Amino acid sequence: MALTLYEHKILQRSNEWFDKYLAPEKTGPVSESDGPLLLLCMTPRSGSSALSAALTSTGKLGRGGERLNRKDGGPLEEALLSSPCGTRRQVLDMVIAGSRTPNGVAQIKCDLAQIYPFLADAESFERLKTATWVYLTRQDILGQAISRYRGFKTGFWHSTGGKKTESPDAGYDFEEIRRQVVFITDMMASFERTFASIGVQPLRISYEELTANEGGTLKKIADAMGIEIDNDLTLEASGYSKVASSNTDELRDRFLADFKSALVAGG
Repeated sequence: MALTLYEHKILQRSNEWFDKYLAPEKTGPVSESDGPLLLLCMTPRSGSSALSAALTSTGKLGRGGERLNRKDGGPLEEALLSSPCGTRRQVLDMVIAGSRTPNGVAQIKCDLAQIYPFLADAESFERLKTATWVYLTRQDILGQAISRYRGFKTGFWHSTGGKKTESPDAGYDFEEIRRQVVFITDMMASFERTFASIGVQPLRISYEELTANEGGTLKKIADAMGIEIDNDLTLEASGYSKVASSNTDELRDRFLADFKSALVAGG
């Protein structure tokens, strides 16, 4: 399919990364069988870490987490340094094998940049097409953008331990918040293009739906996998807690006012 500039950049960066870490001499046959795979596609700051961990806590829906995170010193780099692979399909096989629960179900949590290089690989593409796809977004995109902006500004991303935690105030920066809005909406648009272009109809879940009906949403995902879980399961099982901030409304109001002024002034 024809790619957008955004998608070309994703592939270019991922190609450069894999060129550093793949070891051609380790190339071997495909080893991963077509077992059940839950592919949790997400946009950032949508509750994906808590959702993935809650699904993992069932012991039946794979072990998700950050297995495709390519940051320096991150899980994927560590895995490839300890267990070199020659192809992207071998990398995918390794990730799937490491994410299985005892019943054989695997779970991968990913944003677009993390899964795209595997979709661009013919052997990996065929394996991923057999997965059950779940797509997690957030209806309040500006709130999502502010959350991501605050995370970068403060370094505070998650809270664990079961208690609601107050994030440090981040201050206000119109351009940085706008940049996050663009980043998130670009990713959402490319996800939609990808789903349409490869013939995937994911189970769609929103952060708002998840937090309003935790047990029902978790069960909906389990049902899509054909797995029975307890009806009373909640996100508390994930160990993650909601992160709040006292100045979110202030940041939102200032951004909306400044965007209106910029729009009226012609950008």
